[in-house]
Amino acid sequence: AYRWARTLAPEYAWPYHNLGDTHSARGEYETALPFYQQAIERHERDLDRAAAWNNLGDAYQALDRLEEAINAYQRVIDLNPRYAIPWYSLGNIYRQLDQRQADRPEAKDRSVQVIEAYRRAIELDPGYAWPYHNLGLVYKDQNKPETALPLFQQALERHVNVQSAQQYQPAHRAPGDAGHGQHDRRGQVASPPGIRVRIQLAFEQVGPGAPALRHPQAEITGLVRE
Repeated sequence: AYRWARTLAPEYAWPYHNLGDTHSARGEYETALPFYQQAIERHERDLDRAAAWNNLGDAYQALDRLEEAINAYQRVIDLNPRYAIPWYSLGNIYRQLDQRQADRPEAKDRSVQVIEAYRRAIELDPGYAWPYHNLGLVYKDQNKPETALPLFQQALERHVNVQSAQQYQPAHRAPGDAGHGQHDRRGQVASPPGIRVRIQLAFEQVGPGAPALRHPQAEITGLVRE
């Protein structure tokens, strides 16, 4: 249907955009790229172009073309400065590069970029769980459990639909995050396998002075595990 619509109205952006989404959903990221690029050329509204740039960035990230993904997410931010998702995605890429280049002089600057990107995502959308979660992982990796712990707790409070999330699995994850929960279309998720384990590890590192773990969904115990 999208291909037929493209034939009937070749200057209309959405058939290209939606074909890109269709191929991305199938894992055909290389095939998706030109459709997103053509959609960007045809979209008239900045918000629509931002959406296409964001999906293009996701495809580049899935193909491990990280510099191109960074450029795409920066274009999203230029077009829609209040959108949290590209900042979260940039944090994931910077974290991936930081882990790959840990022995290089620029690694320290990259770590700063990781933290700044996740914090910017939190500032723009305080209800979005994943930036808290992945920022907690950053501080845990830096052996700063007292800083990681409240971030894990805040992520846990924001993860929703512990037993019933039935939507799609995120295509792109930062290293070490395999086992994320399922996303709904807003981006909220079932609490990911392993997050309670990470909180427990952080508690153990903080020591006996750590406050008691509080969470309104007590039934999460036993559901969230490695």
